[in-house]
Amino acid sequence: MSSAYQPKLLTPSDVGARSPMAAFRAGLPDLRRCSQARSALDIGPSRGDHSQRAIEGSEGMRVRLGAAMAADKTTSHITGVRTFGIPVRDQNQSLEFYVGTLGLEKRLDAVFGRERWIEVAPPGSTTTLALVRGPDQVRVGIDTQIRLTTDDADAAHAALEARGVDVDQVIRRFPLSMFTVRDPDHNRLLVVEEPRGD
Repeated sequence: MSSAYQPKLLTPSDVGARSPMAAFRAGLPDLRRCSQARSALDIGPSRGDHSQRAIEGSEGMRVRLGAAMAADKTTSHITGVRTFGIPVRDQNQSLEFYVGTLGLEKRLDAVFGRERWIEVAPPGSTTTLALVRGPDQVRVGIDTQIRLTTDDADAAHAALEARGVDVDQVIRRFPLSMFTVRDPDHNRLLVVEEPRGD
């Protein structure tokens, strides 16, 4: 305990000719000796110790969270989205609509076992739409939640309307314009105008 801090009491002689503030400072403890006193007395950590521990705790949490995210990333073997399926009753009729009317490309038309598999896509697109013949238990005429893109919603809407396609009015919401289109089975798709780059 010889190295422990002993508080200093100010006496009139300490003040002397000093200013009151200088005398006050003279009576302040040496912070290094305070640390020694805390160690000798075995008392709890100071506010600074708590802050340091909080920082170290948050750093540890970030490290653990980053490691968990890295582990999740390395365990995923999913590389992309390739095809969305649309249930249809008549594949020939749907193929004519999506290719002949909407202007998509036919990417695949093949028979696997007893099923015919058809995929269509916009020119240049890596994601395709599969026109899947819906069995009795599969409901057609759904909101597919599929978004097709265009560089001019008004022009696309006018062209499809002129071809007799079932389309809703263009919805103009800054910065995007869009409209709904329905195929022969009343499946709903959304045509969205892509923002133009400045």
